[in-house]
Amino acid sequence: NSFASLVTCVAKSRLGYENLRKMFLYFLPVSVFTEVTLTFLNIVLGTPVILNGYMMIFFCILSDLIQSLSFVFDKEEIGLMATKKPRALNKHLLDTRAIIYGFLYAGSYATFFSLVNYFLYFKLFSDINIKDLFFVYNGNVSISTGVTDYQFRTVLSGAQTTCFIALATIQLLGNMYTIRTKHLSLVQSVFSWIKQRHLAIPVVSLISLVIFLLTLFVPPLQSMFSIINVPFYFYFISFAFVIGYLGIDELRKLLVRKGYKIFSI
Repeated sequence: NSFASLVTCVAKSRLGYENLRKMFLYFLPVSVFTEVTLTFLNIVLGTPVILNGYMMIFFCILSDLIQSLSFVFDKEEIGLMATKKPRALNKHLLDTRAIIYGFLYAGSYATFFSLVNYFLYFKLFSDINIKDLFFVYNGNVSISTGVTDYQFRTVLSGAQTTCFIALATIQLLGNMYTIRTKHLSLVQSVFSWIKQRHLAIPVVSLISLVIFLLTLFVPPLQSMFSIINVPFYFYFISFAFVIGYLGIDELRKLLVRKGYKIFSI
């Protein structure tokens, strides 16, 4: 019944719009672009299955569903009311900037480095050349490479596991935090969350991390997801991918703060 309540209503509607947009931006890189790309490689280029169906379900349900709930509790970022209002008729939640971010930027990064883990495992633990993994389709790779079918399936499970580890760490430790703010750095964001007592982020992150670790190390879940124990340095490699991703995004946000709005999402 006052002008002040009208301003509050507008602020909350904008916050709801931004948080819903963050949720979609979180889904796009791994759960959409990467999974579609890896399926494309399997169907069109004939590679062995890079990420099995149960691993994809992990990202679509066990990971993304839990993480996405935390976006509902995100607080207002500085300058929210100063931004240009979104027009319902000409601005969608998934506009060109969102597609570029989700597919060409974050999605391409996650896809490339997950494939690095996948092919690196084949290189280190088998005599199979990378070129022998293409245009196989439903054929038996072991026939043309001289390894037994059991050896190939064992190495394939390890390669899928390392790919899964890379994608999960990039999604849970990288993408989860980079999209929470448009221009604030990661350090600024952390101090902002502490000041706002934003407990949803650490709680949801801890739950997702526990599920991820249980999936990797509990034998019944390993069997369900076709996961095997892999050398621990693959976890360090995947964490290095996350550091690189965070570093690139920090540079992007620095450019946004400097006035280069072309890099904003």
